[in-house]
Amino acid sequence: MSQSQNIEKFSMKNVSDYLVSKGYTPETKKSQYSVLAELYDMVVIRGIEENFNTMIQRLNIGKSLKNCQTRQSIIKNFLIYQSGLSTTPAQISQNGSKSFEDTKKEFLENLLKFVRQLHKEQKMNNCNKLVSFYTREGKQLADYFGYIPEKTLLETISARFNKKESDSKFVSELVKQFFPNPSTKKWLDLPQKGEFLNFVKKSNPNMVLMSKVDILTQFPDIDPICLNPELAIPKKDPNYTWLEGERDMITASMLLNESLFITGVAGIGKSSMLAQWCYEESCPYVRTSCNYSADPQDNYFKQSFNGQKVQYKMINMGLSFMFANMIGFVLNSQEEINSSNEATMISMHSATDSIKSLDTEIGNLSLKEGCKMLIAGSGNIGYGQGDLTPALQSRLMPFDKQEPSDRFILENIWT
Repeated sequence: MSQSQNIEKFSMKNVSDYLVSKGYTPETKKSQYSVLAELYDMVVIRGIEENFNTMIQRLNIGKSLKNCQTRQSIIKNFLIYQSGLSTTPAQISQNGSKSFEDTKKEFLENLLKFVRQLHKEQKMNNCNKLVSFYTREGKQLADYFGYIPEKTLLETISARFNKKESDSKFVSELVKQFFPNPSTKKWLDLPQKGEFLNFVKKSNPNMVLMSKVDILTQFPDIDPICLNPELAIPKKDPNYTWLEGERDMITASMLLNESLFITGVAGIGKSSMLAQWCYEESCPYVRTSCNYSADPQDNYFKQSFNGQKVQYKMINMGLSFMFANMIGFVLNSQEEINSSNEATMISMHSATDSIKSLDTEIGNLSLKEGCKMLIAGSGNIGYGQGDLTPALQSRLMPFDKQEPSDRFILENIWT
């Protein structure tokens, strides 16, 4: 790190990786994160190009001498890490434990060995051949790794085979052969409650948002009345009490632009927890009631005639694209998604994978750079709905909604 050179731009993920590599306590991580977030605001958000000494002077205005020295040390050590002259996450930490990067590398190497063995087992008819778990699904686990504990991620593999109990059990035992002692540790910090959108905006300085005028210019046949994302933000607290790991899974999925398939018996809060997250984050919540007789376009818009021309009222997933591009994020709940017909499921493929777009009668709907959209399908067990198409199932991260304990119900729900 040359102190005469201007400080280069960096991402908040680099900050998170740096703090993980140092093995700091939660309190220390929080204080250092705050200082480095100030640096990020200056260098990335405001685009100020200054060298180390000048930037330190700017950031330390009004601070005590002791505070200035601490802040200077924090920033200096991070910038050394950035330039690759200090300990990187790929090295071993001082206490002898593996770093985040080493742990992730080992996890993915074992995952690839597992995948190859799973394919052999599928070819020998030892478990369902139609369930996909390879490149796309492995990439999902790679992206979630660190935000979600290794043990939880591994449980999602056998969850993909839950149509038949014997398949699920077989895959679960196979997982244990390659991951005998899965970690329950979380490495990376997710945005704090109520801070999701601010976190995303700071982490994505190139985020592109569209105004209502922008949308109507691009899609002149849309009814402007439907373009009010603030009306879709829950105003009443659902009073849902979170169970362990639920909020993190939703937050991580939104952050990564992944899609979920939430399963569980009726009445245990699959929809309620999604509404609760939206309430806490002031996020638009668009609910879609899926049914077998629906046409694929029912997931995008309704047509009407205003006396002069055909107009399109955006609804469901189509409306979700609009809201995400207007304010930066949205949650689309596809309720009883496995009751949709095959044509509707196929039409969702490009919206639920990395493409994040839809080709519709009014044109292509695409998620703008930096914007976030979580499509969360839900399904009840034992209600006779159909199966997801293999292609759609492979795009959705499975999440089995846990049932609360008797004590939890008495203390938190039946009050």
